[in-house]
Amino acid sequence: ASRHPVASPTASRRKPSRAAGPLACPRCKQGTLIDGQRGWGCSRWREGCRFVIWFETAGRRLTRAQLQALIVSGKTRKAEFRDPRGKKISARLVLDPNSATGVQLESM
Repeated sequence: ASRHPVASPTASRRKPSRAAGPLACPRCKQGTLIDGQRGWGCSRWREGCRFVIWFETAGRRLTRAQLQALIVSGKTRKAEFRDPRGKKISARLVLDPNSATGVQLESM
């Protein structure tokens, strides 16, 4: 009797990856976002672009999916973050390419 591999039941339910390629820098529009030691930054940092989104933002470690949502749609889904005083709040991050942190926290 021959044995055929059987796909797991969850394999067919997985969503295809939407990572179509590198994410464009929202500040300079010429570079792409690259992983740094503490955050995602513009590949053109040597040319002077200072755009960065820190891995740890508003008391939460951001996922690659949240980064993609920020860059593509300009905001993340609602999640639990910490305000500047350290209080837990229900909010989302909104892209702000010209701010020092690259994002603003929007309470919901």
